[in-house]
Amino acid sequence: MVKKIAAFFFSTSLCVPTMATKITTVEKKESLPTLSLSPQWVAERIVRLSATMKESRLRPYLQKSAVALAESSYDTSFSFESGYEKDKTPSVSSTADLSTEKLKTVMTLKKPWTTGTLLQLDLSHTSSVADQSPYLSNPPDARQTAENFTLRLEQSLWKNSFGKVDRAQLKATKALYASTLLAGQDDLENVILQGLRFYWQAYVAQENFQEALRSRQRYAQLVETVKKKNANGYANPGELNQVQAEYHVREANVRATSLSYLQALDQLGTFIEQDFSQTDPVFEKVDRIAELPELKSSTTDLRTLRFQQLRVQWSDSLVDAARSRLAPDLALVASFGSSGLDTLPSQAVSETLSLTQPKYYLGLKFAYNFGSGIQKEDLENKLLQRELEKTILHRREKEVEDQRLFAEEKIKSTRGIAEHQAEQVKFREQAVQEIQRSYQQGRVDISQLIDALNRFFAAEIQYTQAVGDYQMSLNEWAAFQDQLITPSDSLPGGSYEN
Repeated sequence: MVKKIAAFFFSTSLCVPTMATKITTVEKKESLPTLSLSPQWVAERIVRLSATMKESRLRPYLQKSAVALAESSYDTSFSFESGYEKDKTPSVSSTADLSTEKLKTVMTLKKPWTTGTLLQLDLSHTSSVADQSPYLSNPPDARQTAENFTLRLEQSLWKNSFGKVDRAQLKATKALYASTLLAGQDDLENVILQGLRFYWQAYVAQENFQEALRSRQRYAQLVETVKKKNANGYANPGELNQVQAEYHVREANVRATSLSYLQALDQLGTFIEQDFSQTDPVFEKVDRIAELPELKSSTTDLRTLRFQQLRVQWSDSLVDAARSRLAPDLALVASFGSSGLDTLPSQAVSETLSLTQPKYYLGLKFAYNFGSGIQKEDLENKLLQRELEKTILHRREKEVEDQRLFAEEKIKSTRGIAEHQAEQVKFREQAVQEIQRSYQQGRVDISQLIDALNRFFAAEIQYTQAVGDYQMSLNEWAAFQDQLITPSDSLPGGSYEN
């Protein structure tokens, strides 16, 4: 499951200052059910339903067949052939058979081993009936049965010495597949991170919309106040026009922020496969600035470094295999067999099993390809590949350390900004209250109150954006530490990392 992202979000710290005026919210559609939204809910829904998440899940497993293909070189193979043969081939010999009918059966069992050993068992059975030449003075039995078995062993001594090339190739394939799985997990984490980014954008847009509604309501009340003063002859020239103009600015702002909120909500809904037109979404309120997480961490075991380390292992194995292929192919070949021939099948089998007519063979098999120089070129290519992967690992180690430092500073910075914005909101609100009292007493001009209100509304918007930025920096820190997902969020299939 997705790890508890909420643990990073709602630790107790600094309370958000609120206006004394009651917050005006958008009217709820009673016909639609309420849907509570939170970062945890969004992350879990992405894991379960997001089409982008499904794509990122499936893509790495397309490479799994390469491992199975490499392991198939050690498969046991069995072949069986049986058939009837009639031979009337003419011969220059007067004593040759006029024709022969045979029933042949051949079975072969092969098993390669990781030690570069090939073990092969051959069994054959032949039943024949001959139409013999009339010129034979003492012909043998026309019916004969032949049984034969051979056990053959072939051991690589050079080139693929004791299976070195095969094992290196298999190791390289597994390392490459393991690195693909790690890259896939990074893709999954990026998908969740993108979904959380859409969530916080929608959250900030919704808060800005609510703030626009509150500011419009505040100016509507101020317009009524100035109208009463104007009717009683206490208002200064132009005061009513100023507040009415500001009211229409706030009305336009409501429409603009409403559109931005709907757009952000649609973007979030599309990404997490949620139709918000059938629900009334309610975002989980961030009432406190979350505490700073533990920032001391090690980068040595991060997924991005393990990915590149596996790439280096992959290239090392390819170099080992390519270097071994430069040598000639030399193998030790040994075989042992036995056969039996009789008119009765049972007697032929008995002769074969009694090993009275054995056959032995011991020798060497040599092969070497030359002319094109492809083996040397292949080795040079693999050496360059290894040097490239090591260079990338060295660079990535430095980059990861830089990313860690930046992520730590970003968390500290965004939290500090949120704290200062919260203080700004508190003091802006106090200023509005004091200036409003002075205006009601006729001691200040309306323009000062309008300026104070506008600065207060802008401070609330800045505070909301700062909170969203801080929450997002916490998500990015969790992603950097590989904490947004676990291997269980991927499809089953295992890992060849070890």
